[in-house]
This record gives sequence, structure tokens and C-alpha cells, in this order.
Amino acid sequence: MASPRQILCNLINHEVTDGGTPKLVHLRSSRNFIISLNTKGIRISLPRNPDRSIWSFTATHQELTVKHNELLSGLDGELSEYRLVNLQISPHFNTTVIGFGLPFHGANATVDDWVNKHTPIAGVAPLSEILKMRNFALVVKASKHDLDNMIKGINDRHQRSDYGFGTDHGWNWERYNRQTPQTRGMLFPETMRFNDRNERDTAWTQIHVQDENRHWRAVHRALKGSFTKLQVEFLPNRSRQRVTWDASPVIYGDSELPKDIDSYDRIPLVLLRPDIGGGHDFSPIAHDKYEQVNEELERDRVKLICESNAYGEELRVHAINRLSDANVWPTTMQQDTLSPNKKAIFNELLIGNGLWNLHHSGSYINLTPFDLFKDMPVEIRDTCLGFVSEGDRGKVQQYFSKLHFGLGIVSGPPGTGKSTLASAITVLMCLNQTIKHVYVSAASNEATDNILDRIDALAKSIIKKLTDDGISANQLMVVRGYRIKDEQEKCLRALAGLRFKPGPRSSSAWRFKNSLCWWTLRVLGSSAVPQLTPSDNSELWELHQKLKELLVPGAVKDPNISEFAGLVKLAEELDPAKKRTKYSTGTYQRPLRNLMGLVIKCSNVVATTPATSNSFLYRSYNSEVARGVIFDEAATLFCSDGLLVLGNTPRPMITFGDTKQLAPVLPTAMELLHTGKDRRDKTPEEKMFPTNRFADFHRISWFHLFIHLGWPVFNLYRQHRMAQGLFDLSLKTTYPHLIPHFEYSPYCQLQNFPIGTQVENYLRLEHHIPSAGADRIHPVFFNCLNCPCRNYPHKATRFNPRQADLIAELLIKMIEKLSLNPADIAVITYYRANLAAIRKRFREDDRLKDVTPSTVNTFQGREAQTVVLALCVTRETGPSFVAEQKSLNVALTRQKSSLLIFGDIDTTNIRFADLQEEDKADDGLQKPDSTMIDNVLRTIRASGRVVTLHGNPEIDSDKEWKKLNRQPEFLG
Repeated sequence: MASPRQILCNLINHEVTDGGTPKLVHLRSSRNFIISLNTKGIRISLPRNPDRSIWSFTATHQELTVKHNELLSGLDGELSEYRLVNLQISPHFNTTVIGFGLPFHGANATVDDWVNKHTPIAGVAPLSEILKMRNFALVVKASKHDLDNMIKGINDRHQRSDYGFGTDHGWNWERYNRQTPQTRGMLFPETMRFNDRNERDTAWTQIHVQDENRHWRAVHRALKGSFTKLQVEFLPNRSRQRVTWDASPVIYGDSELPKDIDSYDRIPLVLLRPDIGGGHDFSPIAHDKYEQVNEELERDRVKLICESNAYGEELRVHAINRLSDANVWPTTMQQDTLSPNKKAIFNELLIGNGLWNLHHSGSYINLTPFDLFKDMPVEIRDTCLGFVSEGDRGKVQQYFSKLHFGLGIVSGPPGTGKSTLASAITVLMCLNQTIKHVYVSAASNEATDNILDRIDALAKSIIKKLTDDGISANQLMVVRGYRIKDEQEKCLRALAGLRFKPGPRSSSAWRFKNSLCWWTLRVLGSSAVPQLTPSDNSELWELHQKLKELLVPGAVKDPNISEFAGLVKLAEELDPAKKRTKYSTGTYQRPLRNLMGLVIKCSNVVATTPATSNSFLYRSYNSEVARGVIFDEAATLFCSDGLLVLGNTPRPMITFGDTKQLAPVLPTAMELLHTGKDRRDKTPEEKMFPTNRFADFHRISWFHLFIHLGWPVFNLYRQHRMAQGLFDLSLKTTYPHLIPHFEYSPYCQLQNFPIGTQVENYLRLEHHIPSAGADRIHPVFFNCLNCPCRNYPHKATRFNPRQADLIAELLIKMIEKLSLNPADIAVITYYRANLAAIRKRFREDDRLKDVTPSTVNTFQGREAQTVVLALCVTRETGPSFVAEQKSLNVALTRQKSSLLIFGDIDTTNIRFADLQEEDKADDGLQKPDSTMIDNVLRTIRASGRVVTLHGNPEIDSDKEWKKLNRQPEFLG
């Protein structure tokens, strides 16, 4: 019979009576106070929702004797059934107490007082006194065998050793290049509970620096993506001056070029001839074959110039080291007299064990709750909450009126209203006079765009409702922050009347509306943007009025802004020729930068990625102005990203996310160090060495961290976005734990989804699929046969041209027959090469030009009426990285009305495992768990909603691929 994992106990407390004689007081386990023994020591549990607290010790045990009869008073059973366990803590060691001091909401008032007011538990002793004890006696109803096994587990438990990277965690490539090769080994298991600050700082910094810089894959990572900022510089010689062209990696799937070149151990680039300038007429030396280049004189000498992402990693490392900095950051918190104490508490919290060490040392611990609604007019509060789901409003008011330490966590599956709630909370913060200015951040440019658009739209609706109700409120100023260099360049071109220059393959995600450039043009009164009015942001309107006075003769001018007179003149000049003259002869860079600094400090909301938040102007706003922080899609943020924006001292911060969606992007996350021929002489253990020993720590995002620390979480369970039935697949395969709580909102009834009903009826008639039910819509799977998944030899990319063709053909028919708006359709896929293949096919038909193709990762946070998911992989390849569970969950939850999946229904069928041997090449990559994709395909097959399609063999000829794979450079 297996031994129990934990054994219920009763604690014996030694007291001294008034007469000086010892007295044993029995503290029994009960519904409100549970003591158990497990292999980590003693577990003391006080009921709360949802987590419990854990503490650890070591122990020995002995039989009870007749003299212990008094201990059995009130207990069931015979003396022989019980044993006395004695725990003695060595004077040379301290106990590790985990979880003390964290926010706690008791199951009832009694339990709440035990923890939060330190009243004696069951009238015996306060919790803090129990935790200070060095000797414990426990009465346990258990066999000697079970206790022996339990105590052996305690004494044998693994003690994590020091990681071995010293105590210096500052950014230093020289040290990294020395340390990393010397400390190669197996993966370190991820944890959010560390022995001390040094362990935490080691793990959180090393995850960003461990790599093999001369590794071939590292080169690919540096050039990853079709919009990588890349230039090729042709060095000067006797016949020419230096020439620089933009370049871009070849987009596999969108070009025929790779079939005609030798790409083995090479990265093909596309050179982009400049439209104008000295490089326009330049012609590089070119050859059809590498073998033709025999003489050095026949070669061009070039320099490759690419932007490294190392600076972003450096910023993350600095953010972690800031935890140990003596200075409080952000500077807005320096006005708080308790900021040093808050900083110390926050630093201790992030070690992951709770606040016992601070409490034990005598430090003052206070997690005073922050009330977001305090001193806010009821009308404003209710108007903002009126845009939140009616079923959630009461809970929102309860949760956000008691934010421990000002920190809040909102979790929910896709479609449950996270973005709406995030927008409403942001507006509430802006209208709260104790905050007013908020910094918003998300991991990617796409996610940052999405949340700012939501905030902007909801803010306008809220302000309109307040104004209609007779409540005075100005429009909020929301700024989407991009690189300052881009903002200045675009702003000056707009002032000069020149068009913005996007570039053929621009690496910038810049958008005009709500950019810092856009707001600066508005404050200058430029005709290129809407004019400011008194109903706009009051601080910006005041600055606008002062700038206008600079050109009014005799007006009293503010000397602090006199340097901006030239910019105002340039903005108000109407004659295009004079504009260009002023632009070409004036000096505007410095005053424009200074003006942008004033503009941004007027903002109610500034939204950037974490890396961009470190740009000077945004960093100044974040540190000196912003009093609240919002993180969206926080499960995709590293802990260091959160610290980069929040700082080392907490202010009101709300994070929104979903633990089942994308984790932070770590390029080395699944890489093995040794690949290909390099593995042949390695031991079995060495073959499993990762490139990054701390790679698994990427699973602990900024969002996960606080959940695992036991922070109170506001959970959303009600589906609002999808037609009823469309979330069933994800609920069953990804969120089965939510089934008891989940429900569709009334809005999800099919009568509110005419497009979904239209598509469903069409597919049932056209392809004879069974109904999902009278009131439901389920996904439809298109089983694509004779659609091989292509992959250039030695290239980590895939694409499926025939599947792309089938998608195009089906969409064209649906758009024509149902008069669908192509802009309501999105096609998403996992591989960039397959995305390129889809775009290439769509360019062949104008009816598809407004359909949105995207990768799964970049589509997180976005949605469409009809979503087409192109899996690309087949039974011959196996699921590969389509099996990655979090990406798959994103892929299955972007739709509102319809989800159409194109793939091979037998991709995970074990009958075809032998076909996948060739695809299991030794590429140095660890493979994801395919359990979820297998469950998804099984569920869809069982529904019967599977349509079989056949690929066109005239597209993407098999003959060409066989010829390619026979080329000498791809053999052996």
C-alpha cells in the first residue's frame, strides 16, 4: 500500500502555569486550522480562497506511552494508533518560512483575525509565535512505516545548490563569455521561490545572456524576420565610393529564389536598390554560381550592418539590478515617506518566500490596501463601470477597492472581457485625482497597439456619456510611444509638408494617429492633424495657447517656451515652397525634442513596449509623472520586463493576462547546445545540454509570478466575444478546470452573429457537415490531402502552397456567394514562410486583398469575425511546433463567428509515425508535447465536422522538390 503524501497532525504547545509547572496545551487540527506532515516538513494551512501557506522543517518520531494519555483527551482511537513526532531545529540553522505576510482573506472572520490581526489560534498562541518555535511536538495518527517514509523524505529532500555564477550580475559581456562556457550543464528547473536575492538575480539575469554567440542558429536569430533592420555596405575601392543598400532576409514561401541558389550554411538576402541617391545607379559584382568566383578581384567586399537585440537584454538586466539599488525608482514614489519600507518589502516579495525574514528582523510590514475608487465621484465611478459586463460590476468594485500593496491581477480566458476591463480601469485611474497619469505596456508592438486602441475608444465613450449626463470632463490624451528618432523624423517631415517615408521593408511599427508626432503636431496647430479644442486634455490645451501667443505681437510670452517659436511658424506656414525653405534652412531638432518632452508630460496615458519605455522622454514620464501602471497580455512579459516599467518601488499596478496563452519569447528556449555532427562525440548527457541553462525560467512570466506568490486574483469566467459553442473546443481541451464556473453571456446567442449563422448554413449545405446544435456553432476542419508541407533543407521553416491555394479557393467562393466583407476574415498560421506563401497566393486575386493574413503569435489580442487557421503540417511531418500548447490555444480563440481549420486530421495519428522519421532530424531542438493537439484533432473528428479537400498537384510541383533534394549540397 502506498504511503500517504501528507499526514494529519495535532500540535502540542508547552506552556508554564502560574505555579511554574509545565503544561501541555493541545492545538488540534480543525476545519479552520490544519497541521500536516509532508516530505517538506510541516504544512500549516488556514482556509482561504484559493491558496494555502507552507512551512518546512526536519523531524524524528517515537511511540506514545501511558504517560502521554492526557494528550489523547478528545481524540478518537487507541493509544497504540498514535505516535509523538519531535522536531528540533539545529541552533546553527534557521527555519525557512514560506508565505507569511502575503495578502490573506480568511474563510471566516475568526481565521482572518488569526492571520491578519495575530490573535491566538484557538486561544493557544498567535501564528507568529508558533513560527518562531525551535522545538515542536506533534501527535500523529499514523503507522511507524508511514512516518519513517515521511521523515526519510524530509531528510533526503533535494537541497538546491548555488547556481555558481557569483554575486556580480551587472551587464558584462567579457564576464558572460568566460562564465557561460565554464558552467555548461543540464537545465536548471524553474522556480519562483529562491533562497536569497542573489539566487533570484542570477536566474533572472542569466536567462537573458546565456547563448552560444558563434552558434549558427544565433546568426539566424540575429536576422530573424522579414522586417529585420539590415544594411549591406559595399566598401570603397578605386572605382567607387562607399555605397549602402538596405537588405532583407529572403522570405521563404514568397519567393522562387531559394530554389535557384545554394542556401546550404548560408542566409540568402534580398538587396534593395535605393530609389534615389548615389547608390541608385550602383551595380554590385554578381555571379550565377559560387564556384565561378575564383579571383579576389571578382568579389565585392561588403560589410553587413544589423541591429542587435542585445540592448533590450541589457535593459532587462539593468532593471533586475535596480532592485538592489539604494535609490527609489520611480521618482514619483520618493515623495512617499514610506517608500524605503515599500521598496524593501517589494524586494523581499520577489524572492518568493513571503515576508517572514523581514518580520523576524523587526522590520515594519504594511501591505495597506489601495482603494481605486476612494474620493472618486460616484457618477464617474458608475459611468466607467457601466461599460463592464453587468455580471462582473459588483465583483470589480469589491476587488479594486482593496488592492493589497496597490497590486492587482486579472485573469481570464480569451473573450471574457480582459481588454474591456483593462480599458475601464485605465480610464478610472486617469479620472482618479490621486493618479491621473498612467503608463501602459505590453510585450509586443501589436499588443501595445491593441490595448491603446481599446483604451482610446472606451475613453471617448465614457467622456461622451459623462458630458451627456452634464458632468464636466475633458477628453483623455493617450499617446502611443515609438522610437524618439522616428517620432522626430516624421514630425519634421509633416511640418515641412513632405510625405512620410515608410520604406519598402521598414522595421518600424510606427503609426501616425496618437503617436507623439501626432500630438506634437496638434499642439503646434499643424493643418496635418485635427485641431485642438478646449474639450481636449486641459494641460495640452494650455500649452497650445501659450505656443500661439509666441507669434502674437505685444503678447506676454512664457520665456520657458520661447525656443519653440520657429516650430510654430513652420507649422502655421501655408505656402508649400516657404515651408520647405524654412525646413531646409532652420534648426529644429533640439527644440522639437524639448517640445515633445513637454507634450508627453501632459499625457493621461502613455503606452509603449517595455524596451521603448527606457527611451529618455518615456522614461522621464514613467518616473516623474505616471502614478499607475497597467500591463496587458502580461503572461508574455518576462519578470525583467515588468521591473523595467514598474521600477523597484511599487505604485498602483494592474496586470491582465491568461496563464494558458503565449509565454515570453525566448529565442533559446528549446535549443540544445550541440547539433548535427557536433553531437557525434558527445556523451548522452552532453547531447542534452541546452544552449541556455535557465531557459525554463521563461515559463514564469511577470503575470505567473504574482499568481504563484499567492496574490489575490480577479477571475473572469463569462464568454462575451464568441458565438455560443465556439469556445467549447478550448474549454474542453485547454480550460477543463473552468467548466464548473464558465458560461456564455446573453450576447453570445446566435441571433447576434449573422455572419456566423450565414457561414454555418453555407458550409452545411455545401459540404454536408452535421449541425453543432440548434443554438451553437462549432469549428469546421478541412482535411487537406495531397498537400505536402515543404521545408528547404537545413532551414527551420515550413510552408504549404497547396493548402494555401485551397484556403484561397474556399474563401473566394464564400465571399462571392455570401457577399462577405473580406476585411472580416483573418487567416493565421504558425510559420512565417507559410504566411508568405498565403500572401503570395492571395495577391493573385483582388477579392482577397482585404483579408488579413498573420502569424498566430502576432495575432494574440486581436480578433476577427471569421478566422481561418492554416496548420501547414501533415502526417508526414507530425505536429512539430504546431503542438506548442499556448500557441495552439491562441490560434483556436481569435474568432467571433466562425473558425475554419485547414490541416491534416491524421497529423498526430500514431499509424503514420514511421513516415515522420525523416522529419525527426537531429536539429538540436526539443519537441513540444503533442497531447493537446491530439485531443483537439480527436474532438473535431468525433464531431463529424470534417470536410475532405484535395490539393492541386499542378501547384508546387513535387518534381521540383525531388530535384532540389538531390542536389549535392543537400546530401550526406
